[in-house]
Amino acid sequence: MQRILHLVAAITPGRVLGRDGGLPWRHPEDLARLDALTAGAVCLVGRRTHEAWRSVDRHGRRPVVISGSELPLRSPAPRAANFPAALAVAEALSGDIFVCGGSRPYADALALAGQRHLRLHLTLVEPEQPGDVHFPAWDHLPWRPLPGIRAMTPGLTFLTLDLPAGAGG
Repeated sequence: MQRILHLVAAITPGRVLGRDGGLPWRHPEDLARLDALTAGAVCLVGRRTHEAWRSVDRHGRRPVVISGSELPLRSPAPRAANFPAALAVAEALSGDIFVCGGSRPYADALALAGQRHLRLHLTLVEPEQPGDVHFPAWDHLPWRPLPGIRAMTPGLTFLTLDLPAGAGG
Protein backbone atom coordinates (compact mmCIF):
# COMPACT_ATOMS: atom_id res chain seq x y z
CA MET A 1 0.00 0.00 0.00
CA GLN A 2 1.32 3.45 -0.93
CA ARG A 3 2.02 5.83 1.92
CA ILE A 4 0.42 9.24 2.09
CA LEU A 5 2.46 11.89 0.33
CA HIS A 6 2.57 14.91 2.63
CA LEU A 7 3.24 18.44 1.41
CA VAL A 8 4.18 21.10 3.95
CA ALA A 9 4.41 24.79 3.06
CA ALA A 10 3.86 28.32 4.31
CA ILE A 11 2.36 30.72 1.76
CA THR A 12 0.60 34.06 1.50
CA PRO A 13 -2.92 34.45 0.07
CA GLY A 14 -1.22 35.21 -3.29
CA ARG A 15 0.74 31.93 -2.99
CA VAL A 16 4.12 33.59 -2.29
CA LEU A 17 6.47 30.92 -1.01
CA GLY A 18 9.89 32.57 -1.03
CA ARG A 19 12.02 35.57 -1.84
CA ASP A 20 15.73 35.90 -2.58
CA GLY A 21 16.48 32.28 -1.65
CA GLY A 22 14.67 32.33 1.69
CA LEU A 23 11.37 32.99 3.41
CA PRO A 24 9.97 36.55 3.26
CA TRP A 25 8.86 36.20 6.93
CA ARG A 26 10.02 34.63 10.15
CA HIS A 27 7.40 33.09 12.42
CA PRO A 28 8.84 30.82 15.14
CA GLU A 29 5.45 29.11 15.60
CA ASP A 30 5.38 28.08 11.94
CA LEU A 31 8.99 26.85 12.08
CA ALA A 32 8.16 24.81 15.19
CA ARG A 33 5.21 23.26 13.34
CA LEU A 34 7.48 22.39 10.40
CA ASP A 35 10.01 20.78 12.74
CA ALA A 36 7.32 18.79 14.57
CA LEU A 37 5.63 17.57 11.39
CA THR A 38 8.82 16.50 9.63
CA ALA A 39 10.85 15.08 12.53
CA GLY A 40 11.87 11.54 11.64
CA ALA A 41 10.47 11.85 8.10
CA VAL A 42 11.92 11.54 4.63
CA CYS A 43 11.96 15.08 3.19
CA LEU A 44 11.99 15.63 -0.57
CA VAL A 45 13.62 19.01 -1.22
CA GLY A 46 14.96 20.90 -4.18
CA ARG A 47 18.64 21.88 -4.11
CA ARG A 48 17.95 25.50 -3.14
CA THR A 49 15.61 24.43 -0.32
CA HIS A 50 18.30 22.01 0.89
CA GLU A 51 20.82 24.85 0.94
CA ALA A 52 18.48 27.28 2.72
CA TRP A 53 17.02 24.87 5.33
CA ARG A 54 20.05 24.52 7.57
CA SER A 55 18.41 22.00 9.94
CA VAL A 56 16.91 19.71 7.27
CA ASP A 57 19.11 16.83 8.41
CA ARG A 58 18.35 17.22 12.14
CA HIS A 59 15.69 15.58 14.33
CA GLY A 60 15.87 12.34 12.38
CA ARG A 61 14.90 13.93 9.05
CA ARG A 62 16.35 12.24 5.99
CA PRO A 63 16.51 14.64 3.05
CA VAL A 64 16.46 13.49 -0.55
CA VAL A 65 17.66 16.32 -2.78
CA ILE A 66 16.04 16.78 -6.19
CA SER A 67 18.64 18.26 -8.49
CA GLY A 68 19.92 17.61 -11.96
CA SER A 69 22.99 19.68 -11.10
CA GLU A 70 26.29 18.11 -10.09
CA LEU A 71 27.08 21.05 -7.80
CA PRO A 72 28.19 19.83 -4.38
CA LEU A 73 25.59 19.85 -1.61
CA ARG A 74 26.24 21.62 1.69
CA SER A 75 25.71 18.32 3.53
CA PRO A 76 25.63 14.70 2.35
CA ALA A 77 22.24 13.49 1.17
CA PRO A 78 20.91 11.16 -1.51
CA ARG A 79 20.38 13.06 -4.76
CA ALA A 80 17.83 12.33 -7.49
CA ALA A 81 17.68 13.98 -10.91
CA ASN A 82 13.90 14.46 -10.85
CA PHE A 83 10.80 14.10 -8.68
CA PRO A 84 9.84 10.54 -9.74
CA ALA A 85 13.39 9.33 -8.98
CA ALA A 86 13.37 11.13 -5.61
CA LEU A 87 10.00 9.59 -4.76
CA ALA A 88 11.39 6.14 -5.60
CA VAL A 89 14.30 6.75 -3.20
CA ALA A 90 11.87 7.93 -0.51
CA GLU A 91 9.62 4.89 -0.99
CA ALA A 92 12.61 2.64 -0.25
CA LEU A 93 13.08 4.34 3.14
CA SER A 94 10.87 3.96 6.19
CA GLY A 95 8.76 6.76 7.62
CA ASP A 96 6.43 9.44 6.38
CA ILE A 97 7.30 11.18 3.13
CA PHE A 98 7.12 14.98 3.02
CA VAL A 99 7.57 17.32 0.08
CA CYS A 100 9.14 20.43 1.61
CA GLY A 101 9.93 22.69 -1.35
CA GLY A 102 10.57 24.43 -3.63
CA SER A 103 7.87 25.25 -6.10
CA ARG A 104 8.80 22.58 -8.68
CA PRO A 105 8.67 19.63 -6.23
CA TYR A 106 5.33 20.94 -4.96
CA ALA A 107 3.97 21.15 -8.52
CA ASP A 108 5.22 17.63 -9.27
CA ALA A 109 3.56 16.30 -6.11
CA LEU A 110 0.25 18.08 -6.80
CA ALA A 111 0.28 16.62 -10.32
CA LEU A 112 -0.24 13.24 -8.62
CA ALA A 113 -3.68 14.33 -7.33
CA GLY A 114 -6.16 11.58 -8.00
CA GLN A 115 -3.40 8.98 -8.39
CA ARG A 116 -1.96 9.17 -4.91
CA HIS A 117 -3.22 10.09 -1.44
CA LEU A 118 -2.00 13.66 -0.71
CA ARG A 119 -2.10 15.57 2.56
CA LEU A 120 -1.36 19.30 2.55
CA HIS A 121 -0.08 20.90 5.77
CA LEU A 122 -0.42 24.57 4.93
CA THR A 123 0.38 27.70 6.88
CA LEU A 124 -1.37 30.76 5.47
CA VAL A 125 0.67 33.89 6.22
CA GLU A 126 -0.91 37.35 6.21
CA PRO A 127 -0.46 40.07 5.20
CA GLU A 128 0.60 39.57 1.59
CA GLN A 129 4.38 39.70 1.02
CA PRO A 130 6.38 40.30 -2.15
CA GLY A 131 8.18 37.24 -3.44
CA ASP A 132 9.86 35.59 -6.39
CA VAL A 133 8.85 31.96 -5.74
CA HIS A 134 5.20 30.87 -5.70
CA PHE A 135 3.36 27.77 -4.56
CA PRO A 136 1.46 26.13 -7.43
CA ALA A 137 -2.31 26.42 -7.71
CA TRP A 138 -3.82 24.02 -5.20
CA ASP A 139 -7.28 25.24 -4.19
CA HIS A 140 -9.03 23.90 -7.31
CA LEU A 141 -8.60 20.35 -5.99
CA PRO A 142 -11.34 18.76 -3.85
CA TRP A 143 -9.45 18.88 -0.52
CA ARG A 144 -11.17 17.74 2.65
CA PRO A 145 -10.21 19.72 5.79
CA LEU A 146 -8.94 17.70 8.74
CA PRO A 147 -8.94 18.80 12.37
CA GLY A 148 -5.72 20.52 13.34
CA ILE A 149 -4.11 22.90 15.73
CA ARG A 150 -4.90 26.59 15.85
CA ALA A 151 -2.08 29.09 15.36
CA MET A 152 -1.48 31.46 18.25
CA THR A 153 0.45 34.02 16.18
CA PRO A 154 -1.73 36.74 14.60
CA GLY A 155 -1.63 36.50 10.80
CA LEU A 156 -1.02 32.72 10.74
CA THR A 157 -3.62 30.07 9.93
CA PHE A 158 -2.74 26.38 10.02
CA LEU A 159 -4.66 24.09 7.67
CA THR A 160 -4.45 20.34 7.21
CA LEU A 161 -6.16 19.21 4.01
CA ASP A 162 -6.63 15.66 2.74
CA LEU A 163 -7.04 14.40 -0.82
CA PRO A 164 -7.35 10.61 -1.07
CA ALA A 165 -6.32 8.82 -4.25
CA GLY A 166 -9.20 8.73 -6.72
CA ALA A 167 -10.68 11.96 -5.32
CA GLY A 168 -9.98 14.01 -8.43
CA GLY A 169 -7.11 15.81 -10.02
